[in-house]
Amino acid sequence: MVSGIAAGRLLDGDRLPSESELAASLGVATMTAREALVFLRARGW
Repeated sequence: MVSGIAAGRLLDGDRLPSESELAASLGVATMTAREALVFLRARGW
């Protein structure tokens, strides 16, 4: 996600996939995807 943001593929205001969709696309647990989103939000991404 950070690479998508940094590359300009994800812009401010763009909708992200749901946590379950994100988790499935990355091959991780939903909780892991949720924690990653919390981490990114806390850092202003």
